[in-house]
Amino acid sequence: MSNINIYLRDNLSLVSKKNISVAPNIDEKKLNNAIKSFGYQGSPSNIVALFDTTLFGSGKDGLLFTGEQVIYRAAFSEPVSVFYESIVNAVYVENLVGDKKDKLEVSIEIARVDKNNLILKNLLDCDYKKLADILQSVACEFDDYKEEKQLISIDEMSESLKISYVKSIINMAYDNDGIIDEKEFAEILLLMTRLDLSADSRFDLRAYMASPENIVSLEVLVAEINAECPEGQIKSLHISLVKDFINLYFCTGDSSIDEFSYLQKNRYILQVTDGDVELAVMAITNDHNRHYL
Repeated sequence: MSNINIYLRDNLSLVSKKNISVAPNIDEKKLNNAIKSFGYQGSPSNIVALFDTTLFGSGKDGLLFTGEQVIYRAAFSEPVSVFYESIVNAVYVENLVGDKKDKLEVSIEIARVDKNNLILKNLLDCDYKKLADILQSVACEFDDYKEEKQLISIDEMSESLKISYVKSIINMAYDNDGIIDEKEFAEILLLMTRLDLSADSRFDLRAYMASPENIVSLEVLVAEINAECPEGQIKSLHISLVKDFINLYFCTGDSSIDEFSYLQKNRYILQVTDGDVELAVMAITNDHNRHYL
């Protein structure tokens, strides 16, 4: 099967509608609380997801997932680390409890190689069956478990990928009104600096901006980006590209995403959902608010 980290990122969001956060969208304060409370010793960038069972969303209790292990911390208890390679199976369990045996309690029983079984319960707003299926798949369908960085910044990626990325932004600027105005030009230069492009690459991109007749289609550019993208990073990279599209669009004075024709007509290429677009808009708004505080 695919990389364990990719599998977990793609599937854990289905476990809960409101209590699970999947990288790279884990609140920083909540993440820091979890690292301390769960006793996690690895790099924070390796955390795949956090299932928060606290009443006020502190992130101090629940489940913390990496590419090697899940750490369970029940309220007022010490954290328990379960390495995926130690799991024999994970089973969804239903029990009738209470004095009259009239209350249904659901849980997941994790059987481990050392016979030290673990019961997961009291997980608020949790699809226990789905979580049990995920843990069972992790135990039975993977051979290689490893922790890895969940989000690689674009400036760390290949030069050719970064060039295609900036060309995509240039395409959007031209599509907007047929020209690259001063604000758009300044934003594109700022992007080149942020991506730490070489002098030769910047020269080539300036030449690309000066030659609209030689524009490469977005479909071709995104294919080049995908081909160069590190494993497991395509989704986050597409969202980043959408964010930069929207940021440039807002810089021109426009504000209606529904009227942003370049984004709307190319969403099928980028395979972004309404939620992805909302996330990008929220990130831009937060960045703007921090800038003016």
